[in-house]
Amino acid sequence: MDFATFVDRIFIRLSGIMDNYGENELILPYSLMYRKSYIKMECDLRTVKFQTNDQPIIGLLGQVRYYGDVTRYLPYIDLGSQTHIGKKTSRACGEYTFEI
Repeated sequence: MDFATFVDRIFIRLSGIMDNYGENELILPYSLMYRKSYIKMECDLRTVKFQTNDQPIIGLLGQVRYYGDVTRYLPYIDLGSQTHIGKKTSRACGEYTFEI
């Protein structure tokens, strides 16, 4: 997952939470959405299949490393790690941790 897609998924998830449970809109600096920094990526992901609630799920497991200036995105990346991103997040999909 390239950095732009990763950050977009975080913003979509946080916006959805605010729409459903918050009283205010999620306000993001326009430059974070439009002018994303160039970030290099290395990944080591593999496809995994498992079943929960009698529903088969296919996901990715592994590590993604981003190299570049991500400083302004760190608060959102941290919040995303607490709320998870992606579909079926209530079944532990979309969960991630990060290190600096």
